[in-house]
Amino acid sequence: MNKRTQLFTSKEELVNIFKDIGLEKGSDVMVHSSMKSLGYVVNGALDVIDALIECVGINEGTVLMPTHSGQLADPSSWINPIIPRKYISTIKKNMLPFDKKRTPVRGRGEIPTTFLSYPRVQRSSHPLNSVGALGRKAKFYTELHDFHSPEGINSPIGKLYKNNGKVLGIGVGVNRFTAIHLAEYLMDVHYLNDNNPNVLFEKKHGKNIYKRINKYPGKSDNFTKILPSLRSQNLIQEKDFKLGIMTCFPIQPVIDCVVDLLKQDPEFLIKE
Repeated sequence: MNKRTQLFTSKEELVNIFKDIGLEKGSDVMVHSSMKSLGYVVNGALDVIDALIECVGINEGTVLMPTHSGQLADPSSWINPIIPRKYISTIKKNMLPFDKKRTPVRGRGEIPTTFLSYPRVQRSSHPLNSVGALGRKAKFYTELHDFHSPEGINSPIGKLYKNNGKVLGIGVGVNRFTAIHLAEYLMDVHYLNDNNPNVLFEKKHGKNIYKRINKYPGKSDNFTKILPSLRSQNLIQEKDFKLGIMTCFPIQPVIDCVVDLLKQDPEFLIKE
């Protein structure tokens, strides 16, 4: 047996660690996750989601998750897989436009995929960077999602910032936290305008219409560079848990801290 199959995580353990790291009744929280970091969980992603709901309260708080669908980007820009040029026009013609109920999550793991199956989950309408939400403010967070600034102030994560919500990482670090991109939008850094994706926007008169996003962030690999600042200001909680780490922070002061770093160096988050 490998290390993962020997590892066991119960729902009770999850509830306890979520509470210990800062979740409470009434919390609004964006969750980034890795199911693999937990090893064997009796009911899989269901136990993780149910533990989150138990902590924040279905009628008091709100659980949010990225439910992104990168497969709706123009296939000529795909790198995984790379599409031979002769197939691109056929794929573009036959791709199905974004559907809140049917479009699958891509690249965000098992937990967000399972989350969308829950009754009363709301999903925002962004074709590339949609967000799912369940709880008291689910409709508020998902009813508007700016197409041209998907992690900007008029996005679900922007609303979470204005409502001083939290961000939680289950088995993943800040380099997976798309929430941090909000700071780049607030500072309007120049690279938001570079190499932006062309996305299937709608089907009209039987023809797929693609539209380019005006401002789109790049990779988040360098987000670990913010950790010394967050730790020195006691803005982040980090606890080793099973095969990964649990991370939680209040989004407003953290984004403000990253904005200050970008004021000093607008390329701070993209420099190696």
